[in-house]
Amino acid sequence: MKSTLWPCLVAMMLALGASACSESSKPSNQTACDPACGDGLVCNEVSGQCVGCLTNADCSAPASQCRMSDFVCVSCLTDSDCLLGYECNQTRGTCEEGEEPVECDATHPCDGADEECVAGRCVVDVDCTPEDEVFTCPGSECTADGVCLNQKQVPCRDAAPAYATNLDATVTITWTAETQWSTPKACEWRCDDGFTLTSDGTACETTVTTECTMANQATTCPNGGECTAAGTCLTSKLVACTDAAPSNATSREEQVSITWTANGGWSAPKNCQWSCDDGFERSADGKACVAIATTECTAANQATTCPNGGECTAAGTCRTSKSV
Repeated sequence: MKSTLWPCLVAMMLALGASACSESSKPSNQTACDPACGDGLVCNEVSGQCVGCLTNADCSAPASQCRMSDFVCVSCLTDSDCLLGYECNQTRGTCEEGEEPVECDATHPCDGADEECVAGRCVVDVDCTPEDEVFTCPGSECTADGVCLNQKQVPCRDAAPAYATNLDATVTITWTAETQWSTPKACEWRCDDGFTLTSDGTACETTVTTECTMANQATTCPNGGECTAAGTCLTSKLVACTDAAPSNATSREEQVSITWTANGGWSAPKNCQWSCDDGFERSADGKACVAIATTECTAANQATTCPNGGECTAAGTCRTSKSV
């Protein structure tokens, strides 16, 4: 009786049979494994095949759980079987380091009694909620995980002297309980038309001009400056910046100041600032634009994103062939 009912019990465990087992319910094609299974394998008497396991007792550490879908011993079945910061790769049945470092999760609570797990981090109380950030985060914003931002972007501080114009820019300020928000950095500035920078670089003064003509500018303009159509000598002027953007980038059009010297003539315009085009980002050294890396898949969604059940590699691409 034992040898007859055992296959039926296994069949029930695998949901291969819907009715209660009896001696008469034994499938007609049920066979014992022949030849006998080798080391590390057990006989599935329902299918007559040698498999890795039928129960957890057939497995040993570190792969100590029997995955009943394919009768293979694995290290994990769900993320809760893994250590903190690791996720269960459902395909391999192994615990792998997660994409984002975490301090806590649903199965690994924070150690401190007054700590709360918020977005994978253990925090002592929650600083704020987005609804009450005006009251709990002075001058700042409340993030989704209940933390007040201690930095924000603001316009630079007006520091232009007389006869000068600020160059608009955004700078970062920080919050501390002692000093509150830090003072924004001063804006860069340039002298207005008709004015030049003083020798100490702190103010703008009227550009020295003398009456001149294009024919005698070399002798009538100080330092060999250029004579304008209006008959005045210039030693500085605004021109377009130099386009020096690398491949896959676009220069920002702006006016820059150049100066005249008797030895070198007009100085070279400064290079334009530039930004990478859509689909590209700055390289590590900040000198070029490289294509933004994209991924086809992740371990969690490879079953639906990789064709024909292909495996997702660590680089996020679908593998359609491998050595076995």
